[in-house]
Amino acid sequence: MKSPEARAAAGRRRGQPILASGVPVHCHYDEVWPAAKLKLYPGNYRKHPPKQLAKMHKVIVGTDEKPGNGWRRAVVVSSLSGYVTKGNGAAEMAKHFNLDVPVEIQKYSHRSEELRDLIADNRLAALAKDDDELLRKMLSELDETDLELTSIDAADIEELLSREEEVAALPEAHELFEHYDYIVLFFKSELDLLAAHAHFGISHVRKPRRKKNNVGIGRVIDGAEYLKRLAEGET
Repeated sequence: MKSPEARAAAGRRRGQPILASGVPVHCHYDEVWPAAKLKLYPGNYRKHPPKQLAKMHKVIVGTDEKPGNGWRRAVVVSSLSGYVTKGNGAAEMAKHFNLDVPVEIQKYSHRSEELRDLIADNRLAALAKDDDELLRKMLSELDETDLELTSIDAADIEELLSREEEVAALPEAHELFEHYDYIVLFFKSELDLLAAHAHFGISHVRKPRRKKNNVGIGRVIDGAEYLKRLAEGET
């Protein structure tokens, strides 16, 4: 039986798509290895729970209804230590499902450089934040079978799309972000709250599914618009 490296080389010579355990490889790589050959970095603090590994397998390999995205990123192995420095989760998943893996060999001059790269790769990804509005637009372009291959749970997708409906129903409403400064007005009387709604032309909005009670900010208006109305004598 030919090794993964030999099968990949033969495919390149024939000009055919490279397959790793039947999965197309679309990324740059140096070699194709059996998962058993990969050595996970000892003491790596980034852990990958089974649920994440199962999602990763679905995204890369696919489902019965639709092929996955294939390998779009190689697992990075250090030529210095021989350990995986990037793609530890993909390496764990491949070991669990016994898959061949595209591997990129990277040279590090010393251990501290290797460690810096490993930690930075983990931390920089963790610091990213989602823009829910842009994510909703992307999700709306996908059909049901495509949505399965995004790694986002169906319940989370439903919540994201329902939040779009709630905000759209209320022109005066604005989402709060960390870089905003704001003042909160609270009302002890429901009549006062209704009067404020009427004053600003704020209509009723369905309670978000994620809210388990009525506590919290339900309506938010733009402070600049309030100041403008105040200056014009409308308040």
